[in-house]
Amino acid sequence: MWWQGPDWLTKDQLQWPNLTSWKSHNGIFETTTNVLTVSVVKTKEEQALGISFANRYSSYPKALRIYSWLRRFTANVRIKDRELRNLSSRLSVQEIESTEIILLSASQQRTFPTELEDLKKGNSARTTSPIIQRHPMLGTDGLMRVGRRLQHSSLPYDSKHPVIIHGRDPLARTLVAHLHNTSLHALPTSLVGLISLRFDIVGAKRLAKEVSAGCHVCHRHYAKVASQLMGQLPSCRLSISSSFSEIGSRPLRWSTPTKNGPRPEANNDSWLFMHFCVPHNQSCAHRGGFRPHHRGLSCMFETIHWSSRSTFTSI
Repeated sequence: MWWQGPDWLTKDQLQWPNLTSWKSHNGIFETTTNVLTVSVVKTKEEQALGISFANRYSSYPKALRIYSWLRRFTANVRIKDRELRNLSSRLSVQEIESTEIILLSASQQRTFPTELEDLKKGNSARTTSPIIQRHPMLGTDGLMRVGRRLQHSSLPYDSKHPVIIHGRDPLARTLVAHLHNTSLHALPTSLVGLISLRFDIVGAKRLAKEVSAGCHVCHRHYAKVASQLMGQLPSCRLSISSSFSEIGSRPLRWSTPTKNGPRPEANNDSWLFMHFCVPHNQSCAHRGGFRPHHRGLSCMFETIHWSSRSTFTSI
């Protein structure tokens, strides 16, 4: 029921709107209005990047490229002139590097907010800070870096002043996993050395061990081989007896070369008889049990020279 009709009903019929845009219902013309509700949530770019990085992507290069494409899209939308937009089908190195700086800055904002605030004010980090021994400083790109005494060295800037990252942040785990894969599954010690070339991760050793332990390739490669249980020892190994009460012998033959050549003569043959003690791990009663009396192999050698028939015995 209409309590009050539209304004155009009181006007002349020639001034009525076109009826094609109206729908009739039981002989009464009604206007149709399409209402579109849009909910826009405005968040900080750093916080959005940190949350999505932890929940969506497990590959560090893939996350960098996806965020680089998103940043280019948002930049092109703000440019009204189409000729000034970046419509290239490939990402540039500058775009990827700027995206990496944003991700690292977001990680530091989540883990070291107090230290960043103090450094931006021109103050040094507090003595209670967990990274006070690293002497943090702000780099030229706005990232918090290690302030070492390598300012005059010929190393790259990232090696002289590595970026500080907390090991509990999801960005650090993704970064270490990427370095572990690109280094052909390096061991934790080598992985820590690769990390220190550009980054200084708090708890890098622990994180490197966790990443290596969680790698399926490394788990299969360094899997422990199943070992067979040793059988029961014979009675002669467990009984108390003197040395060489049970022996075994093994002859060894060798020839001595002559002056005429390497071919030996019959009278230069020598024999070595090795007599070894079978229970070479004798046992004796010790405090109600058995304890090894001597370790190693007990041997007695007997050398016989064929030409002179002489014997020499040594123990």
